[in-house]
Amino acid sequence: MKHLVLLVEDDPLVARSIAQVLPKQYTMTTTSNLESSYRYLAEERPALIVLDRALPDGDGLELVEYMTQLDHTAPLLVLSRKSTVQDRINGLRKGADDYLIKPFSTTELLLRIERLLYSTKHRKEEAIRFGELELLLDKGQVILGKHILRLRRREFQVLSYLVRQNGRVVTRDQLINHIWPDGKIPSYATIDVYIRRLRMMLGPYGSIVRTIKGYGYLAEPLPIK
Repeated sequence: MKHLVLLVEDDPLVARSIAQVLPKQYTMTTTSNLESSYRYLAEERPALIVLDRALPDGDGLELVEYMTQLDHTAPLLVLSRKSTVQDRINGLRKGADDYLIKPFSTTELLLRIERLLYSTKHRKEEAIRFGELELLLDKGQVILGKHILRLRRREFQVLSYLVRQNGRVVTRDQLINHIWPDGKIPSYATIDVYIRRLRMMLGPYGSIVRTIKGYGYLAEPLPIK
């Protein structure tokens, strides 16, 4: 099985040197700034993120903070020339799983990548059972019997947030505050589009997401047959 790795690095020489030494079981995608990284992560769920701090549009740690607010659990390895103890502590406190100082040995980089992926693979997978549905939070997947449903990241976030409320009604503002805490704030109409698309993706199980007119949305499991 190939591991999808996102490398956020604006130096093409560094990116090329890393790509050349990655074994065949890794597939690497490279972005060069925060903005393109946000767009990529809106659609994809890499197994690992390798992140440079010095990016053209800001400190790479902004992406670390962004990821920790989402249901995305990919480990994060920070690359940086900022080498003081306090710099490393700040990176780890903000959510990084590892911190490697530039310049670095590619052998050491590969060992750290393998360690992070190994620990993720052997970490107990968090799952939520909801009627006939099972939500795999680490993978962003929904299990329907023998079928695996792969939702887009936002759709999965909406569904998992509703499911976690244990039958409580969720307002549009609550959804916005939870899922878009620092990003571009969507309109209420956009929230409604996500709900409709989610119901469509769930097919015969779409009715678990109910609209409570004048209040918001509610998730109720269908009875297990």
